[in-house]
This record gives sequence, C-alpha cells and structure tokens, in this order.
Amino acid sequence: MMIQTKAKALYVNLKELILLRWIQLNTRDQRIVLIAIGSVAILLVYLILFLPIFKWETKSREQAIVEYEDFVYMSEHIEQAKKQSQLSQQSSKMPDKTIASTAQALHINISRLQPSLKKISVWINEVEYNHLIKWLLMLDNQYKITVNQLKIEATKIPGMVKVFVILNS
Repeated sequence: MMIQTKAKALYVNLKELILLRWIQLNTRDQRIVLIAIGSVAILLVYLILFLPIFKWETKSREQAIVEYEDFVYMSEHIEQAKKQSQLSQQSSKMPDKTIASTAQALHINISRLQPSLKKISVWINEVEYNHLIKWLLMLDNQYKITVNQLKIEATKIPGMVKVFVILNS
C-alpha cells in the first residue's frame, strides 16, 4: 500500500514538473517538442508494426523464389529421375547381378558371391583399396545396396586388400 502511494505521489510530481516546464517554453519550442514527439511516435509505429510486416513479406517472397527454382529444376530433371528410379527398381529385383556387373565395370574380380534372403555375401581375393571404396560407394549411392558387414585384410602387395563383405539389398 505504501509503495502505491509513493508511486502515485511521484507520478503527480512528475506530471506537475512536466506541465510547469511545458508552460515555460515559448510557442516555437513547444511546436518543436510536439514535432519531435510525433516523429518518435511515427518511428515507433514503423518499428513495431510495419518493419516486421515488411521483413515477413520479403522472407515470404524469397521463399517463393526458392520453391519456384526447385520446381523448375525438378521439371527439367524429371526424365533423369525416372531413369534413376528404373535403375533402382531393376537393381532391387536382381541385386546379385547388379553387384557383379558394377564390380566388373571397376575391374574387381569377385571370387565368390552368395545371395541369401535379403543379404548377399561377397568374397574378393585381391582388390585395390581405392577401387573397393569406389565400388561400395557406387552400390550405396546409385543402387541403394548398403554394407552390413565388412572385413578387410592386407595382402603382401601394398595397396591391395582381401575382402569379405555382406551387403543388404
């Protein structure tokens, strides 16, 4: 209760002080103060209301441009996507043939290939390590055939490895 009375007294004193100072100003200075108060009020309205709206509008416009560019890109590359999808479907039907053909394309000699339900075991006696990595990445990226288990052993020839890999089709 006491805090309220002190706050009320302070408010009354401040109000009287402002009115006293206002009366002491000449009319030209009063106009300048009114113009300054009006300018600050307009600035606050702009900062609080219009600036966020303008930022939102700009952000929305930029988002629409990005979405349109994505649409154009997809429209231009739809045939490529269809071909990729067909390749994926074909490889998922016969993953052992896909594995064998991609290995052959990279000059990887598979010594044994054993398909089971959803996994395929592959033995390679000797392969260059970099070719092996390229092959595994190609299987994953292009055909969605992923590595489940991988065992790599060094051979006597530098850069060459012996590999056992289980692939998920």
